[in-house]
Amino acid sequence: MKKTTLHMTIIAVMTFFFISCSSSDVARVTINLGIPSQAKTYAPSLFDRIVALISLSSNAQADQPSGQLSVDRITITATSGGSEVASVFFSNTDPEWVTGAATLEIPAGGPYTFIVVGQYFNGQTVNRTYGGIETLESISGGQEMMLSINMGLLPVYNSDFYLSTSGSNPLLLDLFTQSTNIEGYIVYRAQGTWSAGINDWITGSFSKIVTFDAAPLSTTVTYNDPEGISDDCTQTEGDPASVYKIVPFNSFGEGDTVEHVAIGNGGC
Repeated sequence: MKKTTLHMTIIAVMTFFFISCSSSDVARVTINLGIPSQAKTYAPSLFDRIVALISLSSNAQADQPSGQLSVDRITITATSGGSEVASVFFSNTDPEWVTGAATLEIPAGGPYTFIVVGQYFNGQTVNRTYGGIETLESISGGQEMMLSINMGLLPVYNSDFYLSTSGSNPLLLDLFTQSTNIEGYIVYRAQGTWSAGINDWITGSFSKIVTFDAAPLSTTVTYNDPEGISDDCTQTEGDPASVYKIVPFNSFGEGDTVEHVAIGNGGC
């Protein structure tokens, strides 16, 4: 069955202003979802209005999609040099949900990456369902810019792909690609220590270490991490080990983390 990717367009209007000599380096960024008035009239929720904008005539109303297609919260993040600079999120209890617009303040400079994620609340789990990403090379004081971000469905586990991994170094990844809605997999690493109190690893920040393309059908890839620290398999308080996250991605951004493992000698 052919998968249809839902596309959304987000318009980011960059307006720069001067408050004083020291504020001339601050940009006020308004992210506008661009929902037309007729879509607001026929659909009560933000996600309904987005669907109405994309796929429905002026006389129709969207049915609320279920499961992975739902959006309960929109998060917008601006990053620079891999670090978060500013972010905002809103849900159906916030005025931004009604207006379809949110504002960020960021320093002049660049480059900046703007990441938009639509999230779905599945019980205690928050799933990343829709995404969009765009880079702005530079921003200068007094400049006005418009940035368009195309959004689409992020990779969905057990629908677009499946993977499994060994808890050993070299790290073995069994990748099973099931659709064209996935471009590859990113492996992130953090150094961790074992905590008996929580029966899990306590880690620092994760860093991207390697990316694999999504091959047709199934494939097994091997990655030997030269900086990987293997657990001795005793899981004693304070034991060190490298902890990995494997995250799928496509042109719209990163999906949910699907594997979170520590490496041990012999795959313990």
